[in-house]
Amino acid sequence: MISEVIKIQEGNQPTARRGFSLGSVLLIVLLVVLPGVAGSFAAVNVARYLDRRLFQVLTLIFVLALIAGTAYWFRPEPLS
Repeated sequence: MISEVIKIQEGNQPTARRGFSLGSVLLIVLLVVLPGVAGSFAAVNVARYLDRRLFQVLTLIFVLALIAGTAYWFRPEPLS
């Protein structure tokens, strides 16, 4: 697919095949639009629970566990 882009840019191939255009649209939808929609959906759902104390406590516990896990993962190995 990349070779087709290079051929079109250099002028060796005057027109693109139909599959090239459909493939480009499909890749843009999969790699740009879909993550954006999923991210906005997640942000809206998380925003609903931001004011609840249980959510705040669980988030704090998760962050502390993440920091502890990172410290454990990157601890230096003893020299032998």
